[in-house]
Amino acid sequence: MIRLSGSSSNMFLKIYKESIMNTANLQLEGLYAAIAGLMNALRDKNLLSQEEIDQALEGVETAMVADPGRPAQLSAAHVDAICFPARFLRLANQTSERGEALSFAQLAAEVGRSKPPR
Repeated sequence: MIRLSGSSSNMFLKIYKESIMNTANLQLEGLYAAIAGLMNALRDKNLLSQEEIDQALEGVETAMVADPGRPAQLSAAHVDAICFPARFLRLANQTSERGEALSFAQLAAEVGRSKPPR
């Protein structure tokens, strides 16, 4: 049995936690891509317009920001993190409607640049 102590133990825990977070982030990235694909299919089949999808996602973001059950001590960064999926999907919907094919990283960076001031 290998016993880790001191800085070796801390280093192992840090690497372990980062690998879990990275896997979760990749899973979320895949989920956003899947939802964006479904939004495109709804729009392409004329079941929902680009504007209707945008309004629905805007409503989600508004509800998330105004949630009275959310702890008041959450920082603005935490609220931005909560709103990221709706903002990301809105931007994916808008760029796809314009015929642009942006990567996850490009969309995420643009969401970060264009987030509303709080």
